[in-house]
Amino acid sequence: MTTVRELERRFSPRGEVQRLALDRAGRYLVAKAREAFSRQGRDGKGAWYPRAVPNVAGILSDLERGSSIAERRFEARPAGMDTGRLRAACFYEVRGDYVVVGSKVPYAKKFQDGGTTTIPVPKSTAAKLKKLLPALRQRLGTTPSFRRLARLAGGKVSSFTVKTQGRTFVAITEADRAELKKIVRAAARGKA
Repeated sequence: MTTVRELERRFSPRGEVQRLALDRAGRYLVAKAREAFSRQGRDGKGAWYPRAVPNVAGILSDLERGSSIAERRFEARPAGMDTGRLRAACFYEVRGDYVVVGSKVPYAKKFQDGGTTTIPVPKSTAAKLKKLLPALRQRLGTTPSFRRLARLAGGKVSSFTVKTQGRTFVAITEADRAELKKIVRAAARGKA
């Protein structure tokens, strides 16, 4: 979660004007965070890293829930839009004289900052994966990714560790600072 204190320090509007400015700033920043998913990057912060192809973590997730693998597991883009839950969960909250922008989805911080996750591989998931190995080998060849999947299917490995790159979706860029100043000025003038 990112706290937007620039509004408090730089603009310091008071009373109802302050509340209005913070509310508008929150809506603006949430819109920019959600837009990052469509654009696959946050303006001023660069493009997001693509998904790993094949997406082994996604394959395991698919097999844990069913017996087939979604085609998107073999596509690099769009990153971060598997279910749309993270994008939809972006929120803002005015807290006194500042606004908090973020997401309460448990993996939001790891998505934003990057990190390492260990995913357990139940024996039932390994068994489903084993049945699909011939099709995966045909599709992937004997690449390192296929060999990783084959090890997981063998049941000798009980977990899979994945390191993710950070994909900034909550941020304040220079362009945002300029827009936030406009928002505060408009609120001070009583304009919607």
